[in-house]
Amino acid sequence: PVTSPANNTNSTTISHKHFVDYPQDLFKALFHDEARQKAAKKSGLLYNSAAGEEYQSYERLVWNEMKKNKKFTLAPGPLKQRIPKLNELEDATFTELWKQYKRHCDYENLAAMQSNPLTDALNAVNRQLARTMEKNSEIKGQYDRAAALARDLQAKILKQQQQHATQLEEMQQAATKTLDAQRSAKCQAETEQAAARVEVEKISANLEATTKLLEDSAQERAKMRQEIEELKGQLGTATVTAQDAIVNLQTEKSSLENEVAEKQANMEIKVQNSNKIYEENLLLEKQLQQRMERIDQLADENMMLKAQMRSVAAEQMAATDAQTGRMQSCHSKRPLHWRSEENTLETVSYTHLTLPTKRIV
Repeated sequence: PVTSPANNTNSTTISHKHFVDYPQDLFKALFHDEARQKAAKKSGLLYNSAAGEEYQSYERLVWNEMKKNKKFTLAPGPLKQRIPKLNELEDATFTELWKQYKRHCDYENLAAMQSNPLTDALNAVNRQLARTMEKNSEIKGQYDRAAALARDLQAKILKQQQQHATQLEEMQQAATKTLDAQRSAKCQAETEQAAARVEVEKISANLEATTKLLEDSAQERAKMRQEIEELKGQLGTATVTAQDAIVNLQTEKSSLENEVAEKQANMEIKVQNSNKIYEENLLLEKQLQQRMERIDQLADENMMLKAQMRSVAAEQMAATDAQTGRMQSCHSKRPLHWRSEENTLETVSYTHLTLPTKRIV
């Protein structure tokens, strides 16, 4: 058996397979026997002229039929119906080939009887482990350990099956040697019976060894079940811890939501105050604009007053100059000079009264 992924990527399914399904071609190792074929040719069992060196091609047809349809219980007639080319063989040659097919079918059925219960048990363990992993996906580390245990068990089972295949091959070789010895020494019945008993004892010893290996595998499966139960207890404890952590996080979340709501209310109050200040600033800017317009108006009025004062000053200067010309005949030069300085002082005093015209920004 080999592993194949199921729909759930975290689970593993063990499929039941036969020797003919192995990736390595076991045709020559388990079915074809070159030495046996040569011995059969020497003893005259391969009568058909096409069966000599081409006998292996007929063996390959039978092997491919087993590999394709997995039929291990065919009688000679149904076997010929499935492989019509076997009708080319003579009856004795076909009988030997059918015996060879029947012998391999016995190996396949025996191997299936020994390996299928193990694979079924392992499939049950894998399905149970997959259900546990789906319910507790957050605890990935423990799942990895469980998967590693399953892989180890699968490797052990594969190793045992390889050992079984080796033992079966040895059994086949031993049985073949026994049959060859029986064919080559028909006249020595007592010797053949003794050799057969020796071979049967070897096969029994091998079967006992295989039974012991199966018992050891059963003990390992029981140990694996105990470890899986311990893992279930650890998973339950981890689940309770995770639930407590979730409750704590929900409490902290509620506290944070209340704090955020309080801060949001304070922020809304600040926004309202800012809007109020903004409206007051707009009102102050409007009042400032009105005052600036009033200042500009006063500046214009100041300019008009200055112009009026200058015109009045010019008229007074003209009148003063006329009066000064009339008084030149009756006043001395110095008094006239003093009057001129007095007029100058008056002019300066008018200039000093000029208001500023620069606009206030």
